[in-house]
Amino acid sequence: MFKKLFLLLFILLLSSCASIIKREYKINLPVVIAGEKVFGVEIRPEVSLCNRDRVIELNPEWIRTSINWAEVEETKGTYTWNTNFSTDLEFLNTINTKVIVVIKMTPIWARTDSRSCSRIREENIPDFVNFIRQVLIKYPTIKYIEIWNEQDVEIGVDDYYGCWGDHTELYYGGEYYATIINSVYTTLKPLYLDVQFIYGGLANPIGNYLEGSLIAGAKFDILSFHYYSWFSNQDKTIKDEVQFLRDVLKKYNKEVPIILTETSLLCAEGATYCDQDFLIAQANYVDKIEQEVREERLIGWIWYALPATGWNNSGLLFNDGIPKPAYYRLKGGE
Repeated sequence: MFKKLFLLLFILLLSSCASIIKREYKINLPVVIAGEKVFGVEIRPEVSLCNRDRVIELNPEWIRTSINWAEVEETKGTYTWNTNFSTDLEFLNTINTKVIVVIKMTPIWARTDSRSCSRIREENIPDFVNFIRQVLIKYPTIKYIEIWNEQDVEIGVDDYYGCWGDHTELYYGGEYYATIINSVYTTLKPLYLDVQFIYGGLANPIGNYLEGSLIAGAKFDILSFHYYSWFSNQDKTIKDEVQFLRDVLKKYNKEVPIILTETSLLCAEGATYCDQDFLIAQANYVDKIEQEVREERLIGWIWYALPATGWNNSGLLFNDGIPKPAYYRLKGGE
């Protein structure tokens, strides 16, 4: 009975989403990169219900999503799981994709300051570890756990940055991060050998945050970083950032795979020049990143984000849910 109700609800959701789609927006571009791609897309549980047909259409190698600790365990020891996330994961388990789940945001009872992205108080680090264990118990199909997001950023607004950075510390807080990820890794890795624990995506890869973590003996299976280009400055490449990360890893005898967990070509919100030329450039950016990722031997890359809730026009969809040209490039060169 429950399965029939779930199926009916899912069909209704798809129907309501389909009614939004009134046009298709395509720009024909030459195929630059041939062969199997290693791209992924980020979704957000609160807005992804209408995008499942798009996920199927794109057939990405990776999906990146998140769980908000502050919302799930608002009261210590009581778990209110996000039903949108749960149904998303159930759907993702039916398709051939690797799901990265970012664990982020601190409950009020565990914060060192008032921000939701606050550092975790030392006495509550075991609670954070226990929360991740509860996640793995609740969702046993999860095989990739990313510990926080952009934790090297000092400022923090809502859930956009990790805000664990601190300019008064020698390594900007990298040592603090090591205490967190090591607590997770040493406790849970022996219990979940098939789960890969990912170093939270660095917003500023060319910095000393990672080095501070490695000096403190940070343990993790995969290193992740973020990289964005602007429409006004497309000459950058990921090569320098990846080489820097590899040099730091080598310095401390650490060798792990690297993944680019956020990228996009950006154009400032409200700017008049975010026009068709930008959309074409953003579509071409897909091929640029795909080529650079292959050249640098990364295990994958993820576009931020599939829905229109990206920032500075980064999303793959317009506000009405219609795909942008970059979406079609990811889909296969249309």
